[in-house]
Amino acid sequence: TRARIAILLTLPIGALDAARPPIQVYSTAMGMPTTSASCIVPDSNGLLWICTNAGLVRFDGYRFHVFGPEDGLPSRRIIGFQVSRHGGYWVTARGSCS
Repeated sequence: TRARIAILLTLPIGALDAARPPIQVYSTAMGMPTTSASCIVPDSNGLLWICTNAGLVRFDGYRFHVFGPEDGLPSRRIIGFQVSRHGGYWVTARGSCS
């Protein structure tokens, strides 16, 4: 059928032109507090904000900085992060506020 021919014709072209993007793996040995994340959000300053069960992580391309209750967050279990239109940040945490 016509649909099968179109798929067969485009697959080899896409396979020949495909380029692998550079991938960097970051581990706990490099400063990440854990190996899993529930969100990754870039901001306008070029920082990445990473939601983890070990705190809110800020990555500047070189170093990781972990924020937790000692920095004013109610919990280390960060489940959401959003940049406000006024330049501030909204953080969603799971757990107690005590």
